[in-house]
Amino acid sequence: MVSRDLQSALARLESRLREFEAPLADSFRAGANEDSIRETFAAEDLTAHDDVLAWWGWHDGAEVDAPRVESGPGMVLRGENTLVGPWHMPTLADALRTRRWNLDLYRETGDDELLPSSWLPIAMTDGAGDLCADTAALGPAPLHILDHETLWERSPPQFESLAEFVALLNRVLDDGLVVPDAMDSRARMVDFPRLPAELRRLAMW
Repeated sequence: MVSRDLQSALARLESRLREFEAPLADSFRAGANEDSIRETFAAEDLTAHDDVLAWWGWHDGAEVDAPRVESGPGMVLRGENTLVGPWHMPTLADALRTRRWNLDLYRETGDDELLPSSWLPIAMTDGAGDLCADTAALGPAPLHILDHETLWERSPPQFESLAEFVALLNRVLDDGLVVPDAMDSRARMVDFPRLPAELRRLAMW
């Protein structure tokens, strides 16, 4: 069951993005159908965790004026899919394609034990790592950084849950701890020098 905290945080985030006139607010795609997500996850051997159902049921990423990525990892990064920099919101298709690519990469190199197959990207950066939900979690899905340079270190979760991550994005917007994004000034990114210590994990790992 989706927590009320997550539902409330997502509604708050969308409201705050609109107040900031973030391009994402007008570019959100409709949410993905829950039954379709469940069927897709079953085909991918993934657990349809309530948190990720809520995430892509809220919005399935955003529409951008650029060709879609058809193969390989990642997504097209634009102001239209910027949550709060450095984070961008992928479509479900982007996330699944990236997961498949990552798993194939680690299998080919013989390091497949390093990357849990239950990890699914829910937010992406410009080459600095992806934020992955552990879909096998029994409670709220913890969020881990997938950075190919540091994965072997087995760092603890970056955020305890998707609800916490969204709540922290709301907090930086509420407190004005943002500046125009370096890639697209219409969007916002965290103002790292002004972030209190407990918020720096939004942009540092």
